[in-house]
Amino acid sequence: MMIIGCSHHGDSSLEGLSDREYELWNAWQDNRIPTFDYLDGMIDLAIERSTRNFAQRRYLLARSPKWSPSLHPRPDVKLRKLIIESHRHGRLDASEHDILMNRLPKLQRQWSDQRSLLSKDRFHRGYAR
Repeated sequence: MMIIGCSHHGDSSLEGLSDREYELWNAWQDNRIPTFDYLDGMIDLAIERSTRNFAQRRYLLARSPKWSPSLHPRPDVKLRKLIIESHRHGRLDASEHDILMNRLPKLQRQWSDQRSLLSKDRFHRGYAR
């Protein structure tokens, strides 16, 4: 009832992303979608989650006296492991593996850009980068 006046609530909330990730995972577990579609969708959601997380936590991350990697983890690491494992177990062919692996640098570049912004913010506040 409290969100009646907030028409944009779902847009900025991470709750909607978690629901979409859960639905995607369930569809994959029930064999309704192939592994490639699951991992491709997870990369899309990781990009969106990274953008939203950074927007919500940037101030906190910049003001924290000590850098904490757990507050701003690299999202591509887990996905890279899933892609490699799926290929190793034959759930992805070589071309699907290559397509997915070629999408990961965008996610890593986004994280690097965010990390660079945080370093600048932290430097301006007098903290260690």
